[in-house]
Amino acid sequence: MASSTMNNLMSNEIKQYITPESLKRDFDGSISSSSTAIHVIQWNVLAQALSYTKGNFVRVNDDVVDFEKRKWRILEQIIVRRP
Repeated sequence: MASSTMNNLMSNEIKQYITPESLKRDFDGSISSSSTAIHVIQWNVLAQALSYTKGNFVRVNDDVVDFEKRKWRILEQIIVRRP
């Protein structure tokens, strides 16, 4: 989905928390063998213990793995992908 479309779907209230801008991803929607569509989003929110810089992510700044910032990325993907 194009970045401009992503920006149109999200309110300014949400966009203010998403910096830097998310990577753009292109999906091929023409590979369906039936008329039924299934959308799956996987986000490992339960692995909170793995997302501390003092654990496995020793080269990552605390603010990158902080759930207060990650939750906005999760919300962004739910809004944009509409699973």
